[in-house]
Amino acid sequence: MIHAPLARIAGVLLASLATFPSLGATLERGPIVVEYTQGNESLALETMEELHTGLTRYGLRLPAGEAPVHVTICATIEEFEALSGGVPAMRVLGFARSEEGIIVLKAPALLGPDSSYAAVVRHELLHVLLARNADPDNLPRWLNEGIAMILSRENRWSSTFTMARMYTGGRIIPYADLPHVFNAPGNETVFGEAYVQSLSMTRYLQSELGQERFWVVVGDLRSSTFEEALTRGIGVSPEAFFETWRDSLWRTALIASLITGISVFQIGALLLVLAYLRKRMRNRKLMRAWNEDEDSGWTD
Repeated sequence: MIHAPLARIAGVLLASLATFPSLGATLERGPIVVEYTQGNESLALETMEELHTGLTRYGLRLPAGEAPVHVTICATIEEFEALSGGVPAMRVLGFARSEEGIIVLKAPALLGPDSSYAAVVRHELLHVLLARNADPDNLPRWLNEGIAMILSRENRWSSTFTMARMYTGGRIIPYADLPHVFNAPGNETVFGEAYVQSLSMTRYLQSELGQERFWVVVGDLRSSTFEEALTRGIGVSPEAFFETWRDSLWRTALIASLITGISVFQIGALLLVLAYLRKRMRNRKLMRAWNEDEDSGWTD
């Protein structure tokens, strides 16, 4: 089921494209249109193949429907800035106007050495597919980004170490602040950490729900708020889920500290683990005391 009526998507798309400067050459196949600068035909073909592979791979859970997807490949930073509408050009690798079916990409030559062009293509396509299968107002930005990173295979091992350092350094972004970090990015490090935290939270939610229930919750976001869908799926509020996820990070910190060796980072991580275990033991003792009181018939 596609969330938005096809006619409305197509109308918005055509209106938006009217404001886009043309790069001079296009390639079309099925619902996908790839626009690129003359001379970059091989890159356009590579991009088209990646997009159609993505439609097939993700289509079972996130069908694209029949509405068009317009992709623009920018050969220069100037082209990207002209199309970005205020997106910080040096900070992002691509972006999507998801509800409009528009994707703007930097050519591989503009990406950093650690970036995968194919992963960026898949990531932005997933934002469009998520917008067509869930109400964007109901899908939290962190979950949107987390799903896109996991399915596009951007879940790099290095993110585990970043998450561990955030935890031991007291830099976990509060749940209520996450949307503001994405919507008004300031410090580049914090902006990057918001993505790492989103990936970690989404992984944890998947592990708690299991794959099938996880996608049931995502599907419920067509007509339910995230709080309603999460409560049905796992029985807790988003804020309670966040606290449980944060409490689980001692494992991440411990694994990272053991791999990196003896250091201030490792000592800090182990102290946090000990504090967590002490808190857990104290809670268990309290539960046992309550149970003993109930067994003895004591009431307040």
